[in-house]
Amino acid sequence: MSNTQTRSEDGESGVTAVYCRVSKKSGNSRESGDSLANQAELAMRWIGQDAGLRGGEIRYFQDDGYTGTNMKRPAVQKALAGIFCGKIQALVVKDFSRLSRNHLQLSELLELILPGYPVRVISIADGYDSARSSYNMDSAIKNLFYEYYCRDISHKTREALYGKSREGIYAAGRVPYGYRRDRQGRLEIVEEEALLVRKIYELSCQGESCPSIAAYMNQSGGGGTNRRVWQAAAVWRILHDPVYAGNDVWHRYENRYRDGFITESVPRSGWYLQKNKRLAVISPEIYMENKRCHPFPTADGHKKGPRHIFHGLTKCGWCGRALCRAEKGSDLLVCKTDRQKNKISCDRLLQICKRVFTRRLEMGDLEINEEIFLRIFISKIVVKGGEIRICAKVTVANT
Repeated sequence: MSNTQTRSEDGESGVTAVYCRVSKKSGNSRESGDSLANQAELAMRWIGQDAGLRGGEIRYFQDDGYTGTNMKRPAVQKALAGIFCGKIQALVVKDFSRLSRNHLQLSELLELILPGYPVRVISIADGYDSARSSYNMDSAIKNLFYEYYCRDISHKTREALYGKSREGIYAAGRVPYGYRRDRQGRLEIVEEEALLVRKIYELSCQGESCPSIAAYMNQSGGGGTNRRVWQAAAVWRILHDPVYAGNDVWHRYENRYRDGFITESVPRSGWYLQKNKRLAVISPEIYMENKRCHPFPTADGHKKGPRHIFHGLTKCGWCGRALCRAEKGSDLLVCKTDRQKNKISCDRLLQICKRVFTRRLEMGDLEINEEIFLRIFISKIVVKGGEIRICAKVTVANT
C-alpha cells in the first residue's frame, strides 16, 4: 500500500502512522476481519472523519506474520523510531492487540514512554484517543485479556501438537535429513539420503571429526541428487539426533513467555522419545558407539545465563567476533580473542549510544526502555579499544 499525502482546508498537516499487524502471513487474502487490508481501511475511514488528521500525510506500517507478544517487529520499531524522532504526530491502530499483546510493554508505552512525545495515539475498537482521554482501568483490563488469550491459544496449540506426535504424526516444522512426510503426516525414510547418513555414522565411529566428515562428503560427491553442501554443524546434528536409531522425537523446542513469547531449545533430558523401529536408519548399537566417539555436551543444552542487552549487536573491531560477558552476571563485555585489549561495560556503552543518538537525531533525553531503544535505532556496534563505531538502522533515516 503506497503512502498518500493530503492537506486539510485549514492548512494544517501532520504525519499519521497507521499500524497494522497479523500473526500469520496473509498473502493477498481479504477474508479475515483482522487482515492487513481491512485494518488499513478501518483506519482510513476513521481518519477521514477526524478533522485533526484528515489533512495530513498518512504512512502505513505493516507487520505481516509477526506475533504481538514482543516488540521484535520491523514495522512497529520503524513507527516508534518516527515518533521518537518527532516525525510522526499520530499513531492509529485497529485495537491495542495489534500494537502489543504484552500488557506490561503496552502499559509502559502508553503510560510512560509515549506521553513524553508530541504524538496522539488512537485505538479505534477500544475507543481510546490520547487527545481526549487517558489510559484507564478498562483499557488495562482489555490488554490483560489480550495477553492471556494469546497464552491460552499457545497452550492449546502445544497440547494439540503433542497429541499428534504421540500418534506418530510428525508435527515439527523441519523434517530431519533422510526422511520425508507421507500423506498421513508420518515420517518415512528416503533411502538415497539414508545411505549418506549411514556413511556419516560409519566415519564417526572410525574417529573422524565433524569438519573432516563434512569435507569428505563434499569431496566424494556425497550430496545426493540435490547437490547438498555439507557443513560440520549439519553433520553434528545428524550424529546427535536419536531419530536415526528408531525413535519418534518431539518437544525439542518450546514457546516460553518472557516479556513476550520466545522459542527456546529444550535440554536433551526434556525431549520426548518413543520407540519406532520403522524410522531406524542405523542400529541402536551404532548410535551408542557414536555417543562414545562424540560425547554429548556436558551442559546438555542449558544456557550459561541471560544474554546481555547488546547481544547480536556488538562486534570486535580487530577480529570481528561478537563481544560477550567477561563472566556470568558481569556488566563487562570482552572479546574472547583478547580480553584485555578489547573490553567495555554495558552501562558505559549504553550511555554512549544514547548520547550519540540524542545529538544525531536532535532528540531529547531518551527515557525509553533500553532494549526497545537498541533494537529500534542500532544495527551494529563495533568496539576497537577506545574507538567505538555505532551503525544506525537505515529505517531511522527513512522514517
